[in-house]
Amino acid sequence: MQYKAYYDYLRENTMKKKMGDEDYDFFANHNLMLYAYWKEYMNGQGDAPFFKKKLFMYKIDYNKIVEVLCEVGSALEEKGIRYLVLKGVVIAETYPEPFTRSMGDYDILVHSDDFELAKETLQEIGYITEAKLNTYKDATFFREKELSIELHHALLNPEIEPYAHTFMKQLWDHPIKIETPKGYIMAPQPRMHFTYIVLHMMKHLKEAGFGIRFLLDFKYFAQHHDIDHDAQLAFFEEIGYSEFYRSVATLCHYYLGMNSHDVSWLYDPESPVIRILAEYVAEGGSFGHGSERMRIATHYDKYKDAFKKKKSISVYKELLFPPLSAIIENYKYLERCRFLLPIAWLHRLIKKVFNNRKGIKEKFFIFAQDKEFVSKKEFMMSALKLKNHEFRD
Repeated sequence: MQYKAYYDYLRENTMKKKMGDEDYDFFANHNLMLYAYWKEYMNGQGDAPFFKKKLFMYKIDYNKIVEVLCEVGSALEEKGIRYLVLKGVVIAETYPEPFTRSMGDYDILVHSDDFELAKETLQEIGYITEAKLNTYKDATFFREKELSIELHHALLNPEIEPYAHTFMKQLWDHPIKIETPKGYIMAPQPRMHFTYIVLHMMKHLKEAGFGIRFLLDFKYFAQHHDIDHDAQLAFFEEIGYSEFYRSVATLCHYYLGMNSHDVSWLYDPESPVIRILAEYVAEGGSFGHGSERMRIATHYDKYKDAFKKKKSISVYKELLFPPLSAIIENYKYLERCRFLLPIAWLHRLIKKVFNNRKGIKEKFFIFAQDKEFVSKKEFMMSALKLKNHEFRD
């Protein structure tokens, strides 16, 4: 199916097309396999015995996720720590069947004053962490046979997002208690939670992109909580990202059948920026890493300005032989022996060429630019007034 056909399939309950391996690969790349199985079953096209056999296990897995979150929330509250569960289960509960919204981890927010105590609490209930996985604003925790926990005490960067302080304060105001058969979890009130979901989408689009599951999150959460899109648009206009909100709402309304209550400010669904965004999201996969074309285009963003100012050979030389200051952090032996810089260049080149996690095109992206796709991406980011992300080596 072409990308528009995938949107149609997710929007229409009456579509009768039987999916093939390529289609399953597409939905797997978007973390939508369970959702695709459910849609196919609901449309009468899937393997009913297969789905019914797996349905019980899917629900058990989802119930286990909810049970773990309730356990973690209870442990935090016993220590007097206020917390909020973000995205994940809270969004899943707004889907037609919660288990169809797959998850990769749990996002839990605590106040900065409680961050160290929260880390100790997670370790007391069997979670482990590694210092190298911790940042200035979050820490990642693991427990055997369970999803990891991303423990946050900050979500936005006040240095580049001046609305961060006010937004975070409002996010903590009037949290809601979500009751489950396994206990309860605390979450932000829906209006502010939805705003965060959109800000999170925007962050992903600026850094690498996002897939169709993000759009389904937008659609189902907005519909379930009857989100006031005019009020949301007013907030995003205030912080300078109204074009992004308009575009996402347009995609969800026209491409995924979201009821937006006759919002007059939606774009024409056939406008160039909407068509390019729809294709970009479909190509991207769940976290924007779905296509080699996108990877090439994303890396090219870093160098496009350099090509305008310098000769190509100069840019290639900088790529292959970066200055000491650019790579010393990753090659500690240079701190003691700076004369080993040529060895570090060779070391770096070998690591990049023989990195099994990168495809051939990605390794040599600078010699294989998809100029048409890069051009479309630049047009989209410009139309949405989103600055391209800065990448470090």
